[in-house]
Amino acid sequence: MNLENSKTFGQRRTILLIGAVFIFLFFGSEILAVECLPFDSWNLNGCTVSVTYTDQGGSNLNECRYKIVLEGVLPGTSYASWPLAGNCYNRETISLNVAMTVESKGTYDLYWYSKDNAGNENTGKTDGKKNICVDCLIDGGCYDKDTCKTNEKCQICDPDQSQTSWSPVPLGFVCNISNKKTPVSSSDYCNYDETCDAGDCAAKKFWTSCDGNGFCQASFDHEGSYSEDVYANVGYTLTGDCGQSTVDCLAGLCRDDSGWHHICDKRCDTGHICNYWVDCVDHCENGIQDCNETGQDTGGSCPAAAFDFSISIDPTAGSIIQGNSISTNVMVNLLSAVTEAVIFSASGLPANATLSFNPGSCNPTCSGIMTISTALTTPTGNFPIIVCGHNSDGLVTRCYSSYSLTVTAATEEVLSPSVTTGNAVSVTKNSAVINGTLNSLGNTDSCLVWFEWGTTPSYGNITSYQTMTAPGAFSAVLTGLDPNTNYYFQAKAKNGGSY
Repeated sequence: MNLENSKTFGQRRTILLIGAVFIFLFFGSEILAVECLPFDSWNLNGCTVSVTYTDQGGSNLNECRYKIVLEGVLPGTSYASWPLAGNCYNRETISLNVAMTVESKGTYDLYWYSKDNAGNENTGKTDGKKNICVDCLIDGGCYDKDTCKTNEKCQICDPDQSQTSWSPVPLGFVCNISNKKTPVSSSDYCNYDETCDAGDCAAKKFWTSCDGNGFCQASFDHEGSYSEDVYANVGYTLTGDCGQSTVDCLAGLCRDDSGWHHICDKRCDTGHICNYWVDCVDHCENGIQDCNETGQDTGGSCPAAAFDFSISIDPTAGSIIQGNSISTNVMVNLLSAVTEAVIFSASGLPANATLSFNPGSCNPTCSGIMTISTALTTPTGNFPIIVCGHNSDGLVTRCYSSYSLTVTAATEEVLSPSVTTGNAVSVTKNSAVINGTLNSLGNTDSCLVWFEWGTTPSYGNITSYQTMTAPGAFSAVLTGLDPNTNYYFQAKAKNGGSY
């Protein structure tokens, strides 16, 4: 500053008033600010500060500028780039309105700058911050555009609709967990719906959006919803909850392959159409072969299929000490025609040994238990036991050859095996897995294990036998159980001599 042109430099002062009077000592100007609300209130779309500049140096004002800066940010010193507050040239005093308009909400400081005709310049910051809201000011709170009302799916700040009240979220959108508007999806939605029915091949899942009026769409109103297609795998159909099922989508249809007519069912194919043939059975009962397009018999003839079955055994071998017994599972599998009774028999037993089946007959597909009992006089050695079954008229006989029975001398005491009953796991309303542990085989090389089970402590049922050659865990699956019923079970083990 040129002191020759500033006779009162040492005495100059600036008075800054914003609401109340705040006094600042500086060279060149006096500022008065009004109109903006107090600091603890929001000013929607900015506010106006009235600034009065007064030169006290005798050379009059030359230019008056200002700078609006977000709290905590320095304004810089390029004063020539600051906006002009107005024309204050050669004025001793002037009041100018400064509009505090900003692009984003926040707390702002107002900096000022002045220069007089003698070239003297000065700057400072007004006392009093201003909260400026640019999008929505609702119930005293300031919200950015696309911010949702807390705990509401379909109300949002949209200044294009209203700056002072909540606006409806448009159709196709919802509010997410972060209170932001987002397109409806399987993660962000109002309600859920699905069109799956048992036996469907294709369906849809829907996640509904807001209705455009500030409320959620109902689950059945799919306008604007996000959707996904659901398809059944080949050979399956959909369940009512969009899972996979073996329910037929079409049943009892007539199928003609190479001159043979069948009553068949259909499920879903690779094109998600009900056109995959399943469960085909030659329709040749009672000499009737043909069927019409609705699956009904229309006459004709065909050879009646002969009754046939097969027999298998598990385990296929066992070792026993003289004077003891051993058991194995006998399975009968139906191969053709309608089932009928199969009567069990066996041959090849050593002398002084007996054999029994439980049950003595069954209708395949079915199973039973074969038990061989020996006496102390039963000869030792290996004996192949042939197990057979025949129908009631004896015209169909099928055998399994053979079960290998080994009888050893009772010259050494056979130690009993040790077994522990475990817990039941994977329990559903009609099935369970029961567990046991074979702790010791006694002093034999192998051991049979199984479970007794039933609805009373007397059990009454047994599972299939399993052969174990080393200690370890074993289990069995029980199916066809009754809901809300107590079941008892016990692990059992038997070696060549003892339980």
